[in-house]
Amino acid sequence: MTGLRGKPLRTVLVGFGRQAELAHLPALLANESGFELVGCVDISPARCTRASRLCPGVTTGDNLDKILETTVPEVVTIATPPHWRVQVINACRSYGVRHFLCEKPIAHTEEHLNSIVKNSKGLLVYPCHTWLKAPSYRVAIEALRKNVIGNIRRVFLTTERSTHAVGCSSWSPDWRIEPEVSGGGILMDHGYHYVYLLSEVLSEWPSSIEVRRFSKNRYKTVESICEIVLDFLGGCRANITLNWEAKKRQVLNYFEGDSGSLELSETSVVVALPKEIPKVMWQGLPFSRDGVHIDCYRSIYEDFARKVESLQTDCKEFDTAVMTMKVLFDTYKLLII
Repeated sequence: MTGLRGKPLRTVLVGFGRQAELAHLPALLANESGFELVGCVDISPARCTRASRLCPGVTTGDNLDKILETTVPEVVTIATPPHWRVQVINACRSYGVRHFLCEKPIAHTEEHLNSIVKNSKGLLVYPCHTWLKAPSYRVAIEALRKNVIGNIRRVFLTTERSTHAVGCSSWSPDWRIEPEVSGGGILMDHGYHYVYLLSEVLSEWPSSIEVRRFSKNRYKTVESICEIVLDFLGGCRANITLNWEAKKRQVLNYFEGDSGSLELSETSVVVALPKEIPKVMWQGLPFSRDGVHIDCYRSIYEDFARKVESLQTDCKEFDTAVMTMKVLFDTYKLLII
């Protein structure tokens, strides 16, 4: 795969934390990726040194403007913590960059989200919705769209972790529990995935939101346990249960339809229909086993490259990211008394 004008897309990677090193970097450096990594930016000297060691010949440093001016990229991958993403997009726009691959969530506040939406005209902003690229979810989504279990009436989505994901030691490793950086706790981090997943499966957004549990007991700053209920005009009710205080790591999703059910776990997708033996639709290794979803990123970059090559700026994925954020912000507002 090649980029614009038949050449690899000159790419700058902004933010070189764990996710960038373990997920974005392998996808960018793959021979067939269509991207050429020309620059890497991080505010941590230790991470810049690490990037230089892993990517000989790539320009690295902590000054975004200087690297943009030096490398003249066509594409920027944004893998910073959420509170910097709007600043990165605005800075890159001033240097003529029009194509962005951005980690989720694309913003941590409504103000930042509105700024990105307002200034995104003529830009391609492609969010990293990794779960839609995971083999298990691809199989499950295809089956549900084909009405294998009939019209979906109830959904139970559960994610359990023993703690939050910890970042690099050289810069605020606990930024995910700092609301001024992350925008929220487990709802913002893991609930985000379930909101866009439901929109993909049901082809609609929730008409109402109920918060049943919201606990800040562990961290005090952000929620570590959260349970919400989303109702949809099509007749489906979805329960989302999230826990950063669990004894074990697991993902368990259950979809109940008019004529059967589908269960997705870390290692399998199983469809059960009346009077039939349950059918295993997919079986494999947990896609989240490494915590960064490495296997999903090659597919993300391939799709992104195709959109860049076609000079596409209208992006369904971006619209989904915006709506997902609005649902999350509306949920947090319910907690304000």
